[in-house]
Amino acid sequence: MGAWEKLRGQMAVATDRDFERLVLPLLRLFWPSMVQPTKLKKYDRAGIDLVTPDTGSRLSCAVQCKGFYSDRELTADHYRQIRDSINSFRESDITCDQFVLIHNRTGSNQKIVGQIDDELNSLVLQGRAGNIRHWNRQSLVADARKRLDELIGHRLRAESKRLLEQIERVFEFGSVHVPQVPVSEHRLILEKWSTPKIEKIKQVRAEVAHLVIPSDKTRWTLLTGAFGSGKSTTALHAALQGGRVVILARCADMQFPMSDTVGTNLLLRGVLQSLHLFDDFEDDDRILLETLAGPTLRSALSRPKTNAVLVLDGLDENRIFSTTLGMTTLANTLAELRCAIVLTTRQEHFDATIGNFGEVLDELTRKAAPSRDAHLFRLESWGDREVKLFLDQAANRSSDDRRDRLKLLRSKIDGKEQLSWPRELLHHPLFLQMIAQLVAEGQDGTHSAAETIGKWTRRKIARDLAVPRLTQVDIIDRSSFVEKIMLLMERTAALMLIHREASYELVETIDSEKVVGVFADIFGKTGVDITAIAGFSLLFPVTQRRLVSVPVKFSHRAIQEYFTARHVRGTGIASSELPKPVQHLLSEMSD
Repeated sequence: MGAWEKLRGQMAVATDRDFERLVLPLLRLFWPSMVQPTKLKKYDRAGIDLVTPDTGSRLSCAVQCKGFYSDRELTADHYRQIRDSINSFRESDITCDQFVLIHNRTGSNQKIVGQIDDELNSLVLQGRAGNIRHWNRQSLVADARKRLDELIGHRLRAESKRLLEQIERVFEFGSVHVPQVPVSEHRLILEKWSTPKIEKIKQVRAEVAHLVIPSDKTRWTLLTGAFGSGKSTTALHAALQGGRVVILARCADMQFPMSDTVGTNLLLRGVLQSLHLFDDFEDDDRILLETLAGPTLRSALSRPKTNAVLVLDGLDENRIFSTTLGMTTLANTLAELRCAIVLTTRQEHFDATIGNFGEVLDELTRKAAPSRDAHLFRLESWGDREVKLFLDQAANRSSDDRRDRLKLLRSKIDGKEQLSWPRELLHHPLFLQMIAQLVAEGQDGTHSAAETIGKWTRRKIARDLAVPRLTQVDIIDRSSFVEKIMLLMERTAALMLIHREASYELVETIDSEKVVGVFADIFGKTGVDITAIAGFSLLFPVTQRRLVSVPVKFSHRAIQEYFTARHVRGTGIASSELPKPVQHLLSEMSD
């Protein structure tokens, strides 16, 4: 039995306050501030069970709920009970813009339904209500399902926009966007029980956000590239384009059990949980809505000729999807959908597990698509052209000496002069962002990725402190404060390093209360809000909607890897047991 069918069944047998509690989360889809008032007060005397809070002399919405204990449809006795409740409202001094009647029978008895509608319409004629709405359990569920579908679509786009803005705010020049970048296009030729063959088609400069959203004839697409090459940013820009509905889920934030028995509904519920679309609802409502949203989203993604695209961003950042079993389970669940699918992952993860990808893609094409090939787009390193375009935009957004310093770096690149920055880092979008800020502030150069991250992070914290903001601690010495924040991030990264079997893994999120605890140990101050810590560190709440404890993550995976490497130094942990990027940064710190 599906979640919606189960809810309808529960509504059919629920009475009194139990029925009110069942419908309240659904009504909050239409009226977010809907509450269940205290019994035996003025609302109860007026027959009102649920209301939106007073905003003046007239209620926005008043709801009467009738949970009848009956094995029959609407009867004359039910009508009399409803009429009496409507009369109680009519005789009160309460008026409303919207009056809603909900009962747990169906609308099959049209004679009784007509009598009830006449009573409701009289409220409008008498000026007691601006509009009326009559829901039975079936029509309420149908309208709630439609409303939830609309809400998901609206919030998906809003969440993609929020994530993109969050990434952009990390860097001084985060809003600089070079749309056309080097990308190579490949075809994966699938053969049963064999590693896929990769056939390179071409390498071009193109707006990748347009390329990765498949055409109507393409079932799925892969996007790979080195860390920090712009995969997530590309996916977010793609999600904000018009034309198709894009559901972008960050695999790092997906928390759900995976096994051979996991179905598509559970996967899609995990997708929705990762997006935190309902985190402004109360916990009980949020859990119910996430449960209902899974099949709602599945329906949208399974319709013939659906216009939707499901993007799973960062397969390598999810511990489950990085395994053979996890990838097989992923294939089985995705194969039931009819929408286009885009998978993104780091290049090294794809290269190391190409056999797993072959199995996933073979399963998808065998079950749900005629094509035996897959589209693969690989983000390539930037060249001098892209670096200069970036620096030109950054310079135009700067003033005085900062602009001159950026233009000087640009001229050195154009003149093929010896640079004090490693050229491979300039050709890397993530490090170019860091370098541009360091150059604008007068930094002369670095020798490695680890040194660049370290210098940029310290400069960023110090620069953020130059703007008045809530720190919740007194800053006596700025340099000391910066180093304590660096220590805060290092200790947080340590808590996010876990040992599984013969190796260490980096978990993607940590509870905000643990971060607050680390802050208290370092600064000797308790009760600090996580938003204040996020204001001067590179740790961000995954969602900003809830007021309770929230999951927290580093702004970028590379930043977390850097602080993990800082922690590991001198701990005795074998380098070979660490993820490859951490090993590389650790070796640079040792040089």
